Amino acid sequence: MISQLSDNTYKQIKTYSLSRMAKLKDSNHNDEHVIRVKNNALKIIRLLGIEKEVDENLLKAICLLHDFTYTIRKPSLYTYIFEGHIERRIIRLVLEKFDLSQRVREIIVGAVFRHTHSFPFRRLNKKHGIYSKILQDADTLDFFNCLRIKMFMSKHDKGIFRNIREYLSGKLIEYGINNLGKFLNYPKLAKSFFLGSSMKCL
Repeated sequence: MISQLSDNTYKQIKTYSLSRMAKLKDSNHNDEHVIRVKNNALKIIRLLGIEKEVDENLLKAICLLHDFTYTIRKPSLYTYIFEGHIERRIIRLVLEKFDLSQRVREIIVGAVFRHTHSFPFRRLNKKHGIYSKILQDADTLDFFNCLRIKMFMSKHDKGIFRNIREYLSGKLIEYGINNLGKFLNYPKLAKSFFLGSSMKCL
């Protein structure tokens, strides 16, 4: 595949994105998260054997930019529901900083716009492009990373009704792990992605 994103432009995007994401206090949406998602995406293309169908620089850039919403807005129910729409607006402005073709801009904008709500709502990207599908799955798989699960559970272990919230959160995560393929554009990843690592996080 002919590279659509040069090494130099990718490095510029990486530096800019990580410098902004590193400032975030929300550990579910910070520089460490987007790096894990990027690494997930690279693992996905190897597991699926589609390395030649994907521009790695473009894929990595998409992953590093996908949660830029949280550099502008704090996590909230509104942000969660409308994250894709907010992200699309923000990313269009961010991309003006870089020398990109219109096609590349639209691929990035489309992928980050569509990356949300695979779990638990099963709003998948099966009819959309390869970058949208890979990003969404890479992000979903990070949700089931043991570190991320522990962080998610810790948010529900304080205050009144703690036991109820903790119980319901645990059941939700357990359901997701046991039915992971339902929440992925590439369901076969559910059986191969976590091989060799423990999923016993609860």
